[in-house]
Amino acid sequence: MARKPNTLLRTLVPLIAILAGLGVVAAVFISTQPSRQQPAPQQAQQPTEALDEPQDSETLDAGGVAASAGDAPEPDADEQPTETLVDQVTEELGDAAKDAAETVADARAKLPGNEAAGDPAPEQPSVESDTDVAIDGLRAEVFGDVPVPAPLGGLERNGEWKLRLEFSNYGAGIASMRLADVFVDVVALTKDRSEPGSVDAEGHTQIQSERISGNAIVSPFMAVGVDIDGSFVLLTRDADGAVWRPIEGTPGGFEAFVLNGDGERVARLTRVYRLRPGSYDLALDQRIENLTGAPFRVKWYQFGPIDMPEEAIGYGGDKRRVRFGYLNSPTVDPARAFVAGEDYLWPRNRALGDRQKPANVYQETDTLWPNRKSEKERQELVWAGMTNRYFGVAVHRQLGDAELSSGTFDRTLNTVETIDRVVLEPATGEGMVLRLNSPELTVAPGGAGNASIAVYAGPLSRPEIRAHPRAAALGVDELVVYNFGGPCAFCTFTFLTDLLLWVLLSLQSLVSDWALAIILLVVCVRGVLHPVTRWSQIRVQRFGKQMQSLGPKQQKLRDKFKDDPKRMQAETAKLWKEEGISPAGMLGCLPMFLQSPIWIALYAVLYFSIELRHNPAFFGLFQTIGNWQFMADLASPDHAIEFARGFNVPLISGLMGPIHGINVLPLLLGVVFYVQQKYLTPPPSASLSPEQEQQQKIIRVMTVVMFPLFMYNAPAGLSLYFITNSTLGILEARWIRSHAEKHGLLDVDKMREQAKARRAGKPAKTGGFLERLQQAAEEQQRLREQREKGQAAPGTGKRSQYRAGKGEKPDPGRRFKKKK
Repeated sequence: MARKPNTLLRTLVPLIAILAGLGVVAAVFISTQPSRQQPAPQQAQQPTEALDEPQDSETLDAGGVAASAGDAPEPDADEQPTETLVDQVTEELGDAAKDAAETVADARAKLPGNEAAGDPAPEQPSVESDTDVAIDGLRAEVFGDVPVPAPLGGLERNGEWKLRLEFSNYGAGIASMRLADVFVDVVALTKDRSEPGSVDAEGHTQIQSERISGNAIVSPFMAVGVDIDGSFVLLTRDADGAVWRPIEGTPGGFEAFVLNGDGERVARLTRVYRLRPGSYDLALDQRIENLTGAPFRVKWYQFGPIDMPEEAIGYGGDKRRVRFGYLNSPTVDPARAFVAGEDYLWPRNRALGDRQKPANVYQETDTLWPNRKSEKERQELVWAGMTNRYFGVAVHRQLGDAELSSGTFDRTLNTVETIDRVVLEPATGEGMVLRLNSPELTVAPGGAGNASIAVYAGPLSRPEIRAHPRAAALGVDELVVYNFGGPCAFCTFTFLTDLLLWVLLSLQSLVSDWALAIILLVVCVRGVLHPVTRWSQIRVQRFGKQMQSLGPKQQKLRDKFKDDPKRMQAETAKLWKEEGISPAGMLGCLPMFLQSPIWIALYAVLYFSIELRHNPAFFGLFQTIGNWQFMADLASPDHAIEFARGFNVPLISGLMGPIHGINVLPLLLGVVFYVQQKYLTPPPSASLSPEQEQQQKIIRVMTVVMFPLFMYNAPAGLSLYFITNSTLGILEARWIRSHAEKHGLLDVDKMREQAKARRAGKPAKTGGFLERLQQAAEEQQRLREQREKGQAAPGTGKRSQYRAGKGEKPDPGRRFKKKK
């Protein structure tokens, strides 16, 4: 299969090293970025299902991805590297580099391990350092077909381990990472596992996995390569087999060797994965040992996370994000103890960037950290992660027990300098992965360089993350954000979501049921906001009553002055004044809008709370009826009637996703909305034009039909929240209307008398804050009308009004003149 053109190499400058003698070899440098002495975090990769073994031959594209060429006709052993290298370099850089590429390829074909069939391979040197070992013609030692280390951790429910890691030969990466106590769906959660030792791996949620996208092969946390003294060595896999092998006696351990042109070992690289029982935090120890007699400089390149899987596709949009936690500059945070994370709430499409013209494809690589903002504000990276709706993977530095107990340690991720975003399929934008690039290390002869990292991979739950001392000490809990981003981001205040979540958790601990906790939470919120709601609705109803009584008179003015809009406007304003109607009465709608952040925050809390995931409503009452799955999972649709197979509805499924059954709660929500409009929508006014009345009808239909349609595949917990809120809103509106009518607050004649009293200068009755706010607005309106007529009275606080009655202009310097 022909390899796709790699557009990234047209923008990067590859390094082609041509070394003389029998040991000449070339390496194309994957991606070079300006050296920065800022630490950068590393990230974890997305869960996908385990994939088939890739084909025999592979090359590395500009993003550092191992590309399979198994479908192409296999050339001779000594010609295969030559053809791949010449084709790639010529294809990306043009004919100007062809001669150099051919020279490099010819030299590489003569190296040990690339000989023609039948030529004996040279004996491999021992591991001991040799002062005479030369650093030239570097390449990875090939071990052929080797086994991978046994998996780490386990999947026993409520067992010792939280994770289970399966490994890959490709770059010593992770083939699969599954969570032990987190399941794909309710069916997997409730599956009978009564047999001792029975483990259904497919039923457990997978958040990392090896992935093949087109010609590209990627394993989470795979080592891409190392650069030693300017020579890049690919460490993914060779055409003849694996370049990493298990370390005997070390669980989760890999080792690889770098050879020079004479086949001598120059460096030994080790990668050891370590899991702690009962923890979602894992450690990855990475070391490079110098086996020569001279120091060398090295940079380590590896992959972090691939795209996290989407949860509840079709509802709520794509909630996959790229996140960074950082320390502010010493001028902002002198103690350097607070880890911030909300500034970098990047949706996936923002990290992906725009399509590049004229090819209309995404740029293959782009540096995400450091970026313009982080450099300008001198922010230092502490962790970096990828999240979806419920799960996250964040890379942070390793902390030893001594550092952790001391409480004073460096929080920055100093083993990663830059983080690049790599796209596996530039044409579609599929397969986004983070590449982690270490700072340059100087390794002394016989010494070792350290590029170790640690990773949190688990649920987005603050209590869960804070239960892991190392992750908590580095502020990884900042990964958890109840925020939709976009236009709603500014009004989803963190303090509101934190408060509402605390109340929700407290209520759940009290009643031991999440559905009841949601209902009680809505009751509490509406109770707190009731004074504002009551004031607002009374003002709106009063204004509506006044406008309704004014309708016939306004219609006469329209008929009389239909050809003179200015005169009609003036006469309408005069009529409003005579009837005691102030435009400030429309301020009654303002408090209703001020409540919006609270309801948006509550909506976000219920949408992102992993605590609701796989929890049934009302103590699992419906599941006792023949194992009925209705509201068995508050984080998914209610599934009143499930279909054997889902289907898509044209246009509609683009908004809410495929249909998998009949959901009752959204239909009930439509009924509640219809009833709510009967009580909350003011009666039509005669002052409305036919066009305005038609618009109101359309809005009512859209509310009753379209909103439940959008909510059809919504989580049952959210539908329950809307139904409860709307039902309480109906009851509250009826009580407020009854209270207003009982106390004569909607009596139009009484409102006219009060308006005349205010115009006569009689003091108005002082009410609460909102009442005083409306009175102030009405007073400002009255003064504005007086100024327009030149009748403003003294004492209003305006210098221009003191002498208004005498026709004198104000003297700006009068207050500074001395008395004679």
